Parts: sequence; structure tokens; C-alpha cells
Amino acid sequence: MTQHNAIRKLAERLDKLEAAASSTSGPGALRQRISALEATAIQATHGFGTIEGRLDKLEATTSDLTTMAVDADKGVAVVDTQLERLVEAMDLADARLDNLAAVVGARLNDLEASVADLPQAAEADEPCTPDDRMGVLEGDALPRWGCTFGEALAHLKSGGHVRRTGWNGADMRVALMRPVGCVNACLALVVYASDGGGDGDSDGGDTMQPGWVPSQADMLAYDWVLLL
Repeated sequence: MTQHNAIRKLAERLDKLEAAASSTSGPGALRQRISALEATAIQATHGFGTIEGRLDKLEATTSDLTTMAVDADKGVAVVDTQLERLVEAMDLADARLDNLAAVVGARLNDLEASVADLPQAAEADEPCTPDDRMGVLEGDALPRWGCTFGEALAHLKSGGHVRRTGWNGADMRVALMRPVGCVNACLALVVYASDGGGDGDSDGGDTMQPGWVPSQADMLAYDWVLLL
């Protein structure tokens, strides 16, 4: 609006000068001045056009900057959202770790209580000795828990029976079969018809399976029980 007002004012001044020139005796000089003014007005008009073009470019640049600022704000909002989700995920992971630690701790407590309840735990530090074994054969301190396979084998050679704590059924035990004729001595798995019954014979439904072979787990175990 300012540019148009300026051009309008110039046009009004030109009109006044032309009117003055028509009423004077020296129109030639005046007309030259009017022509010069017209040229100046034309140049001013071109200058105003250049300024308008620059203003348009400046407005376009400002619009681009505004768009970039809006996009930057959106990017910051997206980053904030992702950070909030990451924090929530970390909190959830911490809660799950706490729950897992509580479960593991409870299971460890149960395991410790179970180990404490095992019979061999009371005498784990008191392994069998050859001197004790005679008392076992005479019926004292039976059964004896927490023995090694070597102690169990020595007890078998002394005529007793043995079994492991983890075996299913209290009626399963191992005995030593003495050599008869040309048959060598061997270990036999004895299964009694009733818990704790029988004397190693096959009468009364008891079974004896010669040729029992201990496994590596049996030979390395500390849960052998010495029996009569």
C-alpha cells in the first residue's frame, strides 16, 4: 500500500506540472523536467517491483523456516514419546527382575530346607569306619546313612546289605552272592515282597537278580545306607 501511495502522489504532481506547463510561456523547459520526473517515476516503479520480488522471496523463506520449525517440533515430540516408552520398558524389566529374584530366593530357601531334612545330613560328617561296622552287624546304629560306595562295598563283604537313599521303595537293596562251585562272587539286587521283610532268600515272593552293576553315579554317591 505504501508503494502505491507513493506512485499515486508522483502521478498527481506530474498532472499539476503538466497543467502549469500549459499555462506558461516556456513549456519546453518545463516539459523536459516533466519527462525527467516521469523517468524517475518509472525507475522508482521498477525499484518497487524489485523490492516486492525480494519481499516475496523473504516470505517464502519465512514459510520454509516455519515449516522446518514445525517438523522439528514434531520430531522432538516423537523422541519424547520414544523416551517415555523406553523408561516404561525399563521399569517393567526391573519389576520382572525383582519378581524373578523373589522366586529364585524362595526356591533356594525350599531347597535348603529340603537338604536340611535329608536323613544323611545329620551324620554326613561321620562316615562309617571298620570299627563301626562290627556294631552294625550286631544290630547297633541301624541304619547308617551318608556312606560312600567304598564303605558300602566293605559292608557287603562283611555280610550286610546296602541301598541308596534315592531308590524307589525301601524293599530294594544290594547283597553279595558268595561264590558257589565255579561261579564267582557277584552283586545281586534283592527286592523283598514287603518293605523291610525277608532275609535275602528267595522264599516268600522275594526276588534276587544276580549281576547287578553299579553305575558311575552309584560309585561316586555319598547317600549309601548300611543295613543288616
